[in-house]
Amino acid sequence: MNNLRPNPVGIDKPIDRVQKRLYKHLSGLGLINGYARVYENNKDGKNVLEVYNGKNEYLNVFGQEDSKFFFVAEKRKTYSDAPNVRVDIVFMLNLNDFYPNEELLRKDEEIKEEVMKVLYRKPFKPTTEISGTDFLNTMLQGYIEGRNIKDMHPYHVFAVQGTMTFNHKNCS
Repeated sequence: MNNLRPNPVGIDKPIDRVQKRLYKHLSGLGLINGYARVYENNKDGKNVLEVYNGKNEYLNVFGQEDSKFFFVAEKRKTYSDAPNVRVDIVFMLNLNDFYPNEELLRKDEEIKEEVMKVLYRKPFKPTTEISGTDFLNTMLQGYIEGRNIKDMHPYHVFAVQGTMTFNHKNCS
């Protein structure tokens, strides 16, 4: 299911465009859920990444066992006419959802290539891909404490970091 933000504005508008493209391409290959921009919230003294689910409720994206992707945008303190915003797209995938008959090969590079086919189009400008232990120990470290999240077959966890440029005057 593609969980789109209704009536996106601001940075959510270009995120929405990329989310739709990613979902269309990846759902043609296997089972996946797409989520819009997530929020960093504090629950019981721990930081969690959650997507707003409506009715004042949030869904912890790590609480679901499905293959998924979601967006993390940097918090902005200043604005200009055309800000570049760092956006990370996080992928948490069960490779069996995409390659069910491949028991002998770990198809992690193949799924990344499918992702990059979509991401090398505007408005997203990829800069870095980070995965495996480095990814889990740095970018997600504060969010996955107490969870059994590993980058071992059949699971593959990675992020593509990049920037999105948008103009506040033309973003609604």
